Amino acid sequence: MRTRLKFRVILENYIILSSLTQRLQQNYIPALTGVRALAAYLVFISHFAYIFDGGFPHIIQRFFGEFHIGVSIFFVLSGFLITFRYYNSFHLTGDWFKQYLKNRVARIYPMYCLLTLTAFAYYFITWFCLDLKNSCKSYWSNFCK
Repeated sequence: MRTRLKFRVILENYIILSSLTQRLQQNYIPALTGVRALAAYLVFISHFAYIFDGGFPHIIQRFFGEFHIGVSIFFVLSGFLITFRYYNSFHLTGDWFKQYLKNRVARIYPMYCLLTLTAFAYYFITWFCLDLKNSCKSYWSNFCK
């Protein structure tokens, strides 16, 4: 009986907190965020449209070739969602703008940093290892002659 009561209190607190969270985020539209994610996937796939060249029918090539429309959809939705989110809290002051930039950098920069470091690591490892492998081959081929 006591366990059921604890569970009920926890459940009621969760419902109250979730309803408060939803009220606080009334300017958040998950459906449009999902459409924006689909647009991002369209852009990602359009970058690999060259794969669908000779071996695929022309209609499939044209279909994947039109995925560039995701760029327009993504930017329009991003502009709308950012404006919709910050419209009521917008005050053209230096403090507000600093906080806005701080939030944007904190959201975007870590992923850019991670991807940049990963790209440099991949580049260094592949080129260094390939160069080392080719150098060893040329050294041993000259040595064995």
